[in-house]
Amino acid sequence: MNLYAFALNRPTVLVDLLGLKPSSIERCNRAIENPSNDPVIGCANMRGHDFFRWPDSNGGLGSVGLQDPNAGNGDKPQPDHPTNARSCRSCETTGSPIKYGKGAGKSSDSASDAEINDCLKNRPMSGSYNGLCNNCNSWADGAEKDCGLSCNGNSYLPK
Repeated sequence: MNLYAFALNRPTVLVDLLGLKPSSIERCNRAIENPSNDPVIGCANMRGHDFFRWPDSNGGLGSVGLQDPNAGNGDKPQPDHPTNARSCRSCETTGSPIKYGKGAGKSSDSASDAEINDCLKNRPMSGSYNGLCNNCNSWADGAEKDCGLSCNGNSYLPK
């Protein structure tokens, strides 16, 4: 059993002294894997790629946010690269209803992290992606809202 999974194996860095952080989910950002000389993609690469991650039951990290139209999973996001984060923000529940997954209809304050994770995994990625308008960052903004999260906390650099 991993005794420090609640703090992503960093209990001296990720501290919640007042017990106000009810979620172990983080919204992270990483560099885009295949940067392009195309100016639109170049602008998107400066912003980077947003995804969500959380501690899994094996002491590692689960994640979601990668769009892969060839994965055979329709418009659902795919597991991302959780250890490639260049910055992360802690997420808190907002109490709004969860719109997708096993906890759909339940208040995010009363939902388990597993139900919120399931919402993130089932929140569709819609439309064709491009660097300016509809991209992974706009998906993450919508997923944050639709899954009852607010990830506006201070950004930190993962170890």
